[in-house]
Amino acid sequence: MKRSDLPALASHALWLVLLAGLGWLAARAYPSPWSIPLFLLYGTIYTTSNSRWHESLHGTPFRTAWLNRAVYFVTAAMDFRDVVFARRSHLNHHAFTLITAEDLEMLPRPLRLWKVWIEFFALYSGPIFLGAMVLHALGRPTRMARRVVAEAEWPALFWASRAALLLWLAPIALSLALGSWLPVLLFGLPRFYGGALVWMFVVTQHAGMAVNVTDHRLNCRSLRLNPVLSFLFMNMESHTEHHVHPNVPFHALPRLRRLMAPYMPPPYRGLWGAWKEILPALRAQRRDPAYFVRRTLPG
Repeated sequence: MKRSDLPALASHALWLVLLAGLGWLAARAYPSPWSIPLFLLYGTIYTTSNSRWHESLHGTPFRTAWLNRAVYFVTAAMDFRDVVFARRSHLNHHAFTLITAEDLEMLPRPLRLWKVWIEFFALYSGPIFLGAMVLHALGRPTRMARRVVAEAEWPALFWASRAALLLWLAPIALSLALGSWLPVLLFGLPRFYGGALVWMFVVTQHAGMAVNVTDHRLNCRSLRLNPVLSFLFMNMESHTEHHVHPNVPFHALPRLRRLMAPYMPPPYRGLWGAWKEILPALRAQRRDPAYFVRRTLPG
């Protein structure tokens, strides 16, 4: 659980270099057809801000607190989130992982498969979270926010949403002023056009797993990923280990995983290894909402 600035600085610096480099190349190529694959690559890196805000929310990547707060604010805004509601919702998710009627982050059961497919482009959650951000900025707490954010914290929620919304409005205003799509193609829209890989990963964490149990080996999945994906997702493929020990920094998760290995079910082999189980499970839940994936635990 020891904090250290150096691993987080190295990881975030490389991520920013990739983001800036691909963004520059895509902008230089725009509006030629060559800009399309470059924007898709840029958007894929952009949407892994999901992993960045998640880690900073836990306060674990950096030893220096203000660095965690700064990264958390910017990367959460990139992913439709304000720092207050996201924190309360996610801590609630850890406290009540896949406990029905408590966990706001669990997928509904049975899940309509069309929601799974459109979410590859954030077309389901995007409007919901952006709408919530607007309502919070106007001083109106949503039903979800009322469940996890104490009334005393509502002023902080409203100001956090206003600050995040400003980051979305700035490139829109710049696009209108310049008469160019480039500003919104670089901030805001990437969350829609570049989110397929992130959604593939996020779904593997809990979809189809057992509900209303307290053993995280039964309600979480851990994967085995290549070094590139491990970097982009900040080692969060060790998701079961993260839920058991959520205050372990991302750079220590591989070591924690080795220590916990004798007590864990085997990890899934890659994203496709998990999705081969998830898709039949989601179809089965349409017929039987009580269906879940049964994992064999070590003796």
